[in-house]
Amino acid sequence: VAAGNPLRVRDVADLARTGLRFVNRQLGAGTRAWLDRLIAERGLRPRQIRGYEREEFTHLAVAATVAAGAADAGFGLRAAALQFGLGFVPVGTERYFLCGARTLAARPAVQALVAGLRARARSTPGYAPLSRGASLRP
Repeated sequence: VAAGNPLRVRDVADLARTGLRFVNRQLGAGTRAWLDRLIAERGLRPRQIRGYEREEFTHLAVAATVAAGAADAGFGLRAAALQFGLGFVPVGTERYFLCGARTLAARPAVQALVAGLRARARSTPGYAPLSRGASLRP
């Protein structure tokens, strides 16, 4: 949303408000699937959201569209919103897991990958690593 959230968007249901312009992620994106689930949970239909059919292929493109004033809201990451000086309304938390054979966990390359992911999660707004070793469990 725009900085300061001038349209007072608080929840996904607010996207159906008359006059609010939305920009979506493309069909097949995980973010789009999550939004569609939230819309259904609130008893809404996509056609109730002005701009639902307008698609962008990245979180940054969604944020850029809102920052340019071509949309009032989009569904994406906090980090992308902050890069463009936008406001952000959290609607949930998503967990990501790195999976692999247990025998790989002790390999230096895998440990370096996990350490790098943890460092990136600590330094990127809206992300946080799980407790140490959580991603290495079977």
